[in-house]
Amino acid sequence: MKDWYVYHSAKTMGCRYGTPETNHVFSTSEKKKLCINDRIWVVEGFGESPKKFYLSAHFIYKETEYPLFPAPYVGGKYAEFKIMYAGPGDSFSSKYELTVENYPWFSTLHQGYITRQRFFNDISDLVDVVGGFNMLIT
Repeated sequence: MKDWYVYHSAKTMGCRYGTPETNHVFSTSEKKKLCINDRIWVVEGFGESPKKFYLSAHFIYKETEYPLFPAPYVGGKYAEFKIMYAGPGDSFSSKYELTVENYPWFSTLHQGYITRQRFFNDISDLVDVVGGFNMLIT
């Protein structure tokens, strides 16, 4: 089982991640090496600079959808995506604001992934980040 980080830009997507009926993320590439039962951590960036970051969701990958995606994920910005990964888990909205001051491990994710625009990556080797996420939700 791997741990994956996915960045959700509220500005790009035109909405916050929120609390969807089924947790999901989209990708413009089908080359990701996800396996059923991998864990997905969704980090949302919201607001103007400086952005606020939140752990918006955590779920276990169980289902794959291809275009045409189910409503309401049709047309517009969704046309660029090639795949949707979905599964059961939890959505947290703004419950867990991620700051380096409160969670020093977040600097690893922020500096190595968010600021470098690496928005969908395997973070299984980032033990401090995965451990930090797990501590938040338990």
